[in-house]
Amino acid sequence: MDGSRDFDFWIGTWDCTWEGGEGRNVVDWACGGRVVREAFDAEPHGLVGTSLSVYDAVAERWVQTWMDSTGSLFHLPGARDDEGMELRTTTLDADGYRKRM
Repeated sequence: MDGSRDFDFWIGTWDCTWEGGEGRNVVDWACGGRVVREAFDAEPHGLVGTSLSVYDAVAERWVQTWMDSTGSLFHLPGARDDEGMELRTTTLDADGYRKRM
């Protein structure tokens, strides 16, 4: 089986919390079930974002593009393995870090 359904677990509405904040994430299938669409809303904390994720069957990996109200934009390729799902940027950000989901 290919990995095209690896994000089925993520579909739904999620209340998100972290130290000092909270928000809501709504995740659904778009484009006939081929694209995962995320809408993240933590407006009281100054952050609203969205991502689109698609399975690249040729490369056998997912590619997610994230963009948000702070002007962030990054691409996170990755795949599922025995330890779970991990997507990460291939380049370092301005502070010398890779983004990882």
